[in-house]
Amino acid sequence: MLKIAVCDDDLLFGKKVSEMIKKQADVPVEVTCFQNAGDYAKGGCSQDILFLDIDMPGMSGWELAKHLKEQGERPIIIFLTGLRDYVFDAFEVEAAGYLLKPLEEEKLKKALDRAVAKALSEKQDRHVLVKSGQVVHRIAAGEIFYVENQGRKLVFHTKQGEVSCYGRMEDWEKKLPSYFFRCHRGYLVSLKEVSAFDKSSVSLSNGESVLMAKQKYLEFAKACIMWMA
Repeated sequence: MLKIAVCDDDLLFGKKVSEMIKKQADVPVEVTCFQNAGDYAKGGCSQDILFLDIDMPGMSGWELAKHLKEQGERPIIIFLTGLRDYVFDAFEVEAAGYLLKPLEEEKLKKALDRAVAKALSEKQDRHVLVKSGQVVHRIAAGEIFYVENQGRKLVFHTKQGEVSCYGRMEDWEKKLPSYFFRCHRGYLVSLKEVSAFDKSSVSLSNGESVLMAKQKYLEFAKACIMWMA
């Protein structure tokens, strides 16, 4: 699932954009609204795509975009503004789009589709660093079948074997690409590797099966069907 944020000081406008995104997105998305750049900087920064107003009180959208770039945070940014004056500034922070208010649904759809395609492409190529003892392993996300929670330890079941580390499953839910789904408190699986599932278990392409939490079944089924389509 792709994580998308809308950051705009006009709360009603932000909610309207959020609903438009949910309606137009062709992949599963989670949309969060922020009313100012400061709140986003504190509680966001893990989104894949950011629809960002430029003119806001306090920290402007432009300043937030520069801050994120300096911090190494790279959401795909689409600026929202009623002013044309900033269009060239968007290139300096590597923004993916620039939409003028009032928004036209067709233009929003085109910008959203481009951003989603780019986000998915970047996630496919992502590698993660897993520290096991004194050794740091660089693992391609696409090589992981699933992550298993064993108490304080996490075990990464990959195409190259198992790698374990200390950590929290919640943190890895955020780090791994959107095609990973936590089907049970003890398992985070790659939807790309799912071969079958029912209300009690998930079968993976390596022949292994993991548990499915009953309350996760419907959400999992929806996400899985979207990726299999």
